[in-house]
Amino acid sequence: MAARPTPASGGEIHRPGKDLLTARPRLEPIFRFDTNPRQLMGMSGPQVAGLLGAPSLLRRDPPVEVWQYAGRDCVLFVYIYESRPARANRPSAASAESGAAQVDHVEIKPRNGRAVSTHECMAALMQRAGGFSQDES
Repeated sequence: MAARPTPASGGEIHRPGKDLLTARPRLEPIFRFDTNPRQLMGMSGPQVAGLLGAPSLLRRDPPVEVWQYAGRDCVLFVYIYESRPARANRPSAASAESGAAQVDHVEIKPRNGRAVSTHECMAALMQRAGGFSQDES
């Protein structure tokens, strides 16, 4: 004969063996990564490299360096200017020093004719660099 449910503390029904199957683990908040390419604005070269790794191509044409990150579906161009004065409308990374070489412009272009959002592009490039896995995004 099967055991009948018995009241537990707080008026809940306790079913021996059943509660273990239906219990759900407590979910922790998921950390969200910033996949907006504008986060690069004001960063120094080492900060960009820390986030995206080494560029696929680096072109130096003083006073600018253009760092290219080629993904499967997109290409990210990062323009780092030397000693460019800060602009009021440009966000600045907290650790980038005023007057030091900083990212002044970012541009994303599709590759292979496939349309891709700027956030998808950044997420793919960050993932490739080891920043995070798709499950965490």
